[in-house]
Amino acid sequence: GPKTGVLSLLSKAESVACLGPLGNSFPAPRPDQTAVLIGGGVGLPPLLFFGHTLIGRGREVVELLVGARTAGKHLSQDRLLLAASTVAVSTDDGSEGHSGLVTDLLEQRLADSTAGDFIVYTCGPHPMMRAVAAICARSQVPCFASLEEYMACGYGVCVGCVVETQACDSDRS
Repeated sequence: GPKTGVLSLLSKAESVACLGPLGNSFPAPRPDQTAVLIGGGVGLPPLLFFGHTLIGRGREVVELLVGARTAGKHLSQDRLLLAASTVAVSTDDGSEGHSGLVTDLLEQRLADSTAGDFIVYTCGPHPMMRAVAAICARSQVPCFASLEEYMACGYGVCVGCVVETQACDSDRS
């Protein structure tokens, strides 16, 4: 994107001031829960980091569901498997994996087993995360979302990064 383009123009000797990390981390899953990470786009890197951390701590089962518009937008399976024990992908155009939305994969996965066994972590486009939260609410599965927002001040003072939230009510979803 444009911000990465500007960063690519810097020389190795130049310094850059930055503020971070900001926000909170995901809570760890209980030992009896299967961690299901679902994301796409700019939301994938935080999930890959989290999945890699969970595996590094000895968690054997971490499932990763990744959506993209086309096959060319997906990372390689080798890269994805560094952060998960199993990976399922979807593409909007059907060029790789499931043809349709990544939330279809989540619905299929939650229908396969007892809902109490899962905890879902999501990051990506807002409409996708909204759908993930609604699916989890209907299935009574805990769901944690990480919001990726442009931040001007980094403190919330300018209200540039504020995202409206509401409790997800499964009757209204």
